[in-house]
Formats: sequence, C-alpha cells, structure tokens
Amino acid sequence: MVNQIPVSCLIPVSVRPWLFGLCFAPLCIGPTIASAADSSIETVDTPVISWISAQNRAGRDSLDNFETAPGRHAAFRQLLTALTKGDEDNALTLAGTSDFNLTALRHEKQRILAVTDRKNPHRGPTILINPNPKIDLIAGAPHPGNERGTYQQAVLLVTEQGARAAIIAGAHRCASRTYVTCDGRSRTCGSREAYRTSDVAHSPATLFHTAHLALTEAWPQAIVLSLHGMRTDDKGIRTSVVLSNGIRRADDAGSTASSRLRTALVTALPDEGAVASCNIPGDRQYKFRRLCGTTNVQGRLVNGDEDVCRRGVTSGTGRFIHLEQDRRVRNPFADDWRDVKNHSFMQNYLNAIASVAPPIK
Repeated sequence: MVNQIPVSCLIPVSVRPWLFGLCFAPLCIGPTIASAADSSIETVDTPVISWISAQNRAGRDSLDNFETAPGRHAAFRQLLTALTKGDEDNALTLAGTSDFNLTALRHEKQRILAVTDRKNPHRGPTILINPNPKIDLIAGAPHPGNERGTYQQAVLLVTEQGARAAIIAGAHRCASRTYVTCDGRSRTCGSREAYRTSDVAHSPATLFHTAHLALTEAWPQAIVLSLHGMRTDDKGIRTSVVLSNGIRRADDAGSTASSRLRTALVTALPDEGAVASCNIPGDRQYKFRRLCGTTNVQGRLVNGDEDVCRRGVTSGTGRFIHLEQDRRVRNPFADDWRDVKNHSFMQNYLNAIASVAPPIK
C-alpha cells in the first residue's frame, strides 16, 4: 500500500484554508516507492481522439459536489511525476493502488501514455504523456463538454506536434451543484454566479489542477496552453481569437508566449476574423470581448501567484497562454481531425502554436 502525502503539503496556499489541520510539516514526507509492476501496461490501438470521445462524462447539474479525497490528490501527483521521469513500472503500480488507469495508446509509430480515473471515470481528467516529446508544451482543455474542438486540439498538439502532455477535463464545467470561493463570476451555467467546483479552470481543488502542479514542476520551462471556446464576436471588427498571458499588464515588447502566438496566428488565419490580445494595447481598436483569463487558476499558478484562488498577477513568467477561439476556428478540429495531415488550416494553426514553444533537444 502506498503511503499518502497529506494534500495540504501539495496544494497551493490558496486552497489550504479548508484543509487546515490535516498536515503538519514533520508528516510531509515522501511515500514509500512500490516495487516494479508485475504486469505490463495495457495497449490500445484505437485513435487517441476516438478513445477519449468514447468516455462517459458527467453532464450539467449531475453531481452533488466535486470533492476528491485528499489522499487521491497526492497519489495522482506521484503517479504523474513517475511518468515524467520515465518510471512506467512504478507509475503502473501507483495507478493500481490508487484507483487510476494507465493505458498506452498507439498513434501511428508513436506510443502515448494515458492516465484516467478508474474510481470516478465520469468526472476525472484524462492526462496524455508523450514519452518522446519534441516541444516544451503542455496543452490543457478545461471545458471539452461545451467547447467543441478544444480537446481535439490538445490531443493533436501531442500527436502531431510532439507536445509533452495534454490535460483534458472530465465532467462538464456545470456538472457540480457546489461553488468555489475563488474570485470571478460567470453566466455560463445560467444566472450570474460564482464558478462551479467542476469548472476546473477556476477550481484549484481538482485533479485537473493537480495535474498542472505535477507537470509544471517536472517541466519548469514548458509553455502552458489553456484552450477555450467563445461565441461568435461580431461587435465592431469580427474577432475569431482572443489571447492573453493571464497578467494584468500590457506586454509592450510583445515578448511573452501569448503575444508571440498572436503574431503567428495572424499569418495562420488569413481568412478568419481578427486575432486580438488582451496584453497588446493596440488591439483595443477591435473592441473585442475581454476574455483575458486573469481568473484562470492554472494561469495564476504558472505566473507564480501565491494565491491562485483570490489574487490576480501584474507580473509573471510569460509562459501561460489563454486562447479563446470562436466556432469557425474550432469546428474543423471537431469535425475533420482524422484528415489533419491534409487539412491546411489545421496544420497552419497547430504549427503556429508549436512555434512559440521551445524545442526539446
């Protein structure tokens, strides 16, 4: 049996108040490493996107809460850390003792590792790990249930561009009937209200966020991309893409990954609407919707915010990209992903994203 690390030793200070008393510093010790796995990792030949699309996800208002036992956060983080180190035997053992699945997915000549939640398959995230990455990029899809095309984009960035990993949420963002205490409000689930605990882009006490903790610690220079969908924006000049680095400050030099992606996408989307950035002052002329991701807890994590739940940042690492896209941009990825190699728009779009991530040598 794998010893459990108290979750308050692993979760940022922003979500510790409700965990106070569960962990004392002397007890924050590493777990006992289990022996090598006796059986090999199951291999599946189904296309990665087809395999994920077959998963049963919790729908709107279907869950009383979105709680995860503290020990599972620790075990999940251990499991992912083992995979980032290439220790598949230990990862398989950890998966077996903590009710997670570890599967190998074949994609052409590639082998992609997938972690899913065996205990709560309808709500847990899917994590894809690329054992042979080409670019230092982690792609996240926090809202696959209602922002079509985004999880396909995350997968294709791994399989076609060689990203390190993809983190794909499980349940619908409105699945839980409980709310976070973090800042920010939304009308996404009906009336204007606090974010649901199942809205993983705004809910730090989730396995989705724990995956970001594990992977960004393992790969501290990686670009972290959060893929989103927005409704058509026809106010003023039609805007198809809104980008942000999650920082409440202008990027006059255009040096952050988000600003560099803005430049790359202008070339990749010649027939689409405008590409606008929340951090480029000149883009205010487009009068676009200010979908700037400043309350995104993964963005706050990557930008070094000590309180991801209740505090925005005015400076940061520049490694976070919040990418909002209208349906015209996302639909090809949802409908035509099987033809990605022959689809010039998708190829150009994925190439643009990959161009801002450091190559892995």
